Order: sequence, then structure tokens, then C-alpha cells
Amino acid sequence: MTDNDLCPRCNSNSEDLDHLFRRCEKSKEIWGYTLKSRLWRVRDEIPLSDWISFHLKSKKEIKLNTDGCCLAGT
Repeated sequence: MTDNDLCPRCNSNSEDLDHLFRRCEKSKEIWGYTLKSRLWRVRDEIPLSDWISFHLKSKKEIKLNTDGCCLAGT
């Protein structure tokens, strides 16, 4: 265990779910590869739960990456 709550990917912000999924520069880079940039920016400032619901309810097809770690909108 560690007392350090900084994100291990960027080492610059406290790690919480919102940071993990939307705010971390490393996460943004990954999403940039998987989601079209227009989808990424849509409603970026709404609460995380609403943001996830928005993307899951999107009429765009959603596919899982081959390793299953990322969602990709097509």
C-alpha cells in the first residue's frame, strides 16, 4: 500500500475515477485512438456517470478492443 494518491500514469493529479477515465493525459491519449475526437469532446464537462451513460447509449456502434480494455465508437 502507498500513501501517495497521485495517478501512477501521469503522476500529476489525484487518482479518482473521473481522472482515470477523462482527465488523465495518458487516458485522453488512449481515448483519442479509440474514439473519434468529436465523440470524446461531447459533454466532457458533465458528471462522469452521465458521460458514461451518454457514450453507452450512443446510436453509434460500440466495440471492445481485442484485449477488452477499451471501448471504441465507430
